[in-house]
Amino acid sequence: MKKILLLLCFAGLWANAEYAKACVKGNASACSNLGKTYENAPVGLRDNAAVQDAYKMACELKDANSCYKVGHMYHEYLYYEGVKADRAAAAKFYKKACDLGDGNGCSGLGMMYIEGIYVEQNYSKAVELYEKACDLGVAASCVKTAKLYTDGEIVEQNYSKVV
Repeated sequence: MKKILLLLCFAGLWANAEYAKACVKGNASACSNLGKTYENAPVGLRDNAAVQDAYKMACELKDANSCYKVGHMYHEYLYYEGVKADRAAAAKFYKKACDLGDGNGCSGLGMMYIEGIYVEQNYSKAVELYEKACDLGVAASCVKTAKLYTDGEIVEQNYSKVV
């Protein structure tokens, strides 16, 4: 059993080193994979600053999902020990993710527009972002959009947009 654990640890360190080398050379996928391996480290061994740094590097290299993950870390900071809340940065990274085609980024930014968190409250912009997220395959955003049009509290009730 000890040999297996030792081999797994060595394989993980080797993979991280290879991802880090490729990331430094500008490989967005390697930076994202590095962030994922850091993020999936056992509780207590996870370094959320390293996770965030790897995802930021991938985001700078236009990896949409990594931009979303950085935004999510800033927005949902309570789940990430050592990460400080920065809702303005969350909005910035969600927007970049959305602009790059990540539906979760659009949905996250839409939620911020509904709540008026570090962006001016704008219901029509929120609905537009939820619709884009839905078009990009985020089922929860499809449900949110349908609910908004059905309720008619935030936007004008419009059952034709629900279907």
